Amino acid sequence: MKHSLGIRDLSYSYLRNSWSLGPLNVEFESGINLIVGPNAAGKSTILKLLAGLLNKKSGDISFDGKNIEGFEKRDFARLVGWLPQSTYNPPHLRARELLSLGRIPHLLNFWDDLLGREEIDALFSRLEIPCKPDDFVESVSGGTRQLLNLGRLIIQAPLFFLFDEPFEGIDQRHQKLALEYLNEKVLQEKSLIIISTHHLIQPLRFAQNIFVVENGLIKRIEKERGHESDIYCQFYF
Repeated sequence: MKHSLGIRDLSYSYLRNSWSLGPLNVEFESGINLIVGPNAAGKSTILKLLAGLLNKKSGDISFDGKNIEGFEKRDFARLVGWLPQSTYNPPHLRARELLSLGRIPHLLNFWDDLLGREEIDALFSRLEIPCKPDDFVESVSGGTRQLLNLGRLIIQAPLFFLFDEPFEGIDQRHQKLALEYLNEKVLQEKSLIIISTHHLIQPLRFAQNIFVVENGLIKRIEKERGHESDIYCQFYF
């Protein structure tokens, strides 16, 4: 079954700031949905609203037709995964342990197995994460740390993925490996993935749908095979 994420007449504004978002009307579908646009256009604000981290001014957000306000917190955490631009990783945490944190929404009891070693080892191999599972997170490079946080969201295995600048510091090869894996999630599980990023070379190759955010509004644009570079140049040159 394909999944959908609908936004109807959604608006938001920051206190003591003249900037406002919306009203927005758009529907995301199963697949890799790429959000592009200049800085301060509202991309991160939209993702935070979808993740339930901001209180909307008006409008509705629905996941497969169910309003965001109708979910229990645990059910929502299992359904929706969120990776912000910057993440805090506790000190003395090993790489394997960081990935295993993605399993927390699925645990029924505190004594359940958190690590899921086979699944984590398989992801290390598949993404070619350039560190050892027992390395401390603070000892690895910034790009590797970001790749680990991206892997944590994959381990969480939500149906709806929300990524805000997930490829910061990650080289092109590892971006491609991560997107190939996410694309398989789309084909096998009909996952709905939303990625906001300025790193467009690899994402433009994999995205099924592209949305542009400018001046607090969002619109869908057609993706034409072979014209990905035109989209890149439109916003960054």
